[in-house]
Amino acid sequence: MQQKSAFIVDDETDTCFLLKGILQQQGYKAGFVHSLADATNSLKTEVPDVIFLDNHLKDGHGIEFIPYLTEHYPLLKIIIITAFDTEHDQQNAYVKGAHHFMGKPFNRNSIVQVLAAVFNS
Repeated sequence: MQQKSAFIVDDETDTCFLLKGILQQQGYKAGFVHSLADATNSLKTEVPDVIFLDNHLKDGHGIEFIPYLTEHYPLLKIIIITAFDTEHDQQNAYVKGAHHFMGKPFNRNSIVQVLAAVFNS
């Protein structure tokens, strides 16, 4: 069985390192970038199984990036992570194709539960 991979797009370095550590503890190969532009470039060379996508980035909103992801990478599981957890954003994310939406802060248990939910649904 091949190791699953995860990709994190968040402009907060601490969040990236925390999430990367949790994912690695769960057996994932994990990497991160800090912008949508860098994510677009990275995805051209390697497509992960799951992406953790912050909604408020310096170069755009993660929710607006979802249609690009679903068009170009239809098997990719998309999890929106945000400190601005609003019902409107949640609904918008799901309508655009996100598999899960979670507010910050998160912890190891919540990440494990989300991964189980998106891969077992």
